Amino acid sequence: MLLRLASLVQLEPPQRRNQDAVARLIQNDGQLCNPDSTYIQNVDDLVALGGDKEHSWVHGVVEEVCTSASSTLSKVMLLNIFGQKLTDVRKLFQNKIQALKVSNKLGIYLYSKPRFDRLVSSIFTLIIVGLIMVPIFVLYRIRKQSGYVQNGVALGFTTFFALLCSTGTTAKRHEIFAATAAYCAVLVVFITESYDKKE
Repeated sequence: MLLRLASLVQLEPPQRRNQDAVARLIQNDGQLCNPDSTYIQNVDDLVALGGDKEHSWVHGVVEEVCTSASSTLSKVMLLNIFGQKLTDVRKLFQNKIQALKVSNKLGIYLYSKPRFDRLVSSIFTLIIVGLIMVPIFVLYRIRKQSGYVQNGVALGFTTFFALLCSTGTTAKRHEIFAATAAYCAVLVVFITESYDKKE
């Protein structure tokens, strides 16, 4: 009995975004009566059976951008992709089975996780490339400035890199520390090389 209780305690609570999605389904579907439909408000009693450990705030931002883009496209114009008119960007992340499972009347969209994760991974890749190259260009542009200015710029980019690692990934503390140290070392080497050439 203690082992079962311990396994129940280890279950993670659902994310707020997932809880809101289920609440919208219950409200729009209307198949549950009022006393039963309020169970979603009991946050302490809810658990996530299949939580996504790789899920981060970037996933939420991409979902919001897709929703906003879809509403804009439906009002302004039609997007033509592969010869088909597309008014909802979210349909790009659905397969045919998912599109048939729910109707648009409920306002629910099912995403294909591999497709959505590929988009988020691509965005992460672009951000990482930007975090490597943008500081190099900035430091090269201010190479004639004093060392304090260059080190201040490197400190700013390193801080942003560490914040992105801690909030946008599931990396542990020692992994964040190692990645941040390596990132800072690259910037310091570039500053040192440019300073030596200046002298």
